Amino acid sequence: MESRRLNQAELEAAMHLIPESARRILPERNTEVLGAEFLEEICGVLVWEASGPEGILHSLYVAPEARRLGLGTSLMQLLSREMLRLKVESCDFGFDVTDETEGMLPFLASVGAFYETMELPMGTVTAGEGRAALERFGFGNAGCESVRNIRELSGSETGILSEWMREHTEQSLLPYLSGMGLSQVSLRGGKVDGVLLVSDALRFDYLWCDPESSPKVMAGLLWGAFAQMKQMQVPDDAELTMLLATPESQQLFGKLLEQTGRAALQCGGSYAIRDLV
Repeated sequence: MESRRLNQAELEAAMHLIPESARRILPERNTEVLGAEFLEEICGVLVWEASGPEGILHSLYVAPEARRLGLGTSLMQLLSREMLRLKVESCDFGFDVTDETEGMLPFLASVGAFYETMELPMGTVTAGEGRAALERFGFGNAGCESVRNIRELSGSETGILSEWMREHTEQSLLPYLSGMGLSQVSLRGGKVDGVLLVSDALRFDYLWCDPESSPKVMAGLLWGAFAQMKQMQVPDDAELTMLLATPESQQLFGKLLEQTGRAALQCGGSYAIRDLV
């Protein structure tokens, strides 16, 4: 059994072990793909990304026939060495807890990762359904000059948004700033009055608008994300999930799509360098 950074040929052969959300970012991001070999075949893959002292663990998957053989632990050991080499202190991660992924929880505990689980309301819609709903309610091409993609912010504006996120969501801006580029923000007078955070997994993680802001702000946030998805050629049948964690997102989901969300268990946490090296 051996773990190593994969070369291009190995990566192409192991692509079936990488979820769609991680595959989508491989060509354009500073990602590193680690693989674990068993019986001369790559049976486990870890995708992660370094950015300064923080990193993002995008995916970790071991083929069913190769589980409980230490491949996952071997990949995390290699991740520790890579983090040490690149001076990354910790890697954040998050995923939906399902029948398929619930086995990750005891594994994460066994390698010393910190995580928490919480139940949140979740909604599901396709990209085409979401765009059509916005157009049906007259939100298509809604003009709102204050709304911008977060990648377009200046250094000082990024600092304002980062501080706002720490205060209101206790989340890091990094995964969204270095992500696919779908997240949107509205800034007025040096203050945040609307935010839409979209993860690489096409998940709408957070939607918030100041109660005193114009309705166009919320429409602009949503339309900005959907327009970006169309530009990136995300297919209309691509499934989007929405964490309905704020009153704004719950109200919007019910109004636009005429349906209620479902309860879903979420896991989020971080992995710091341990002496597994």
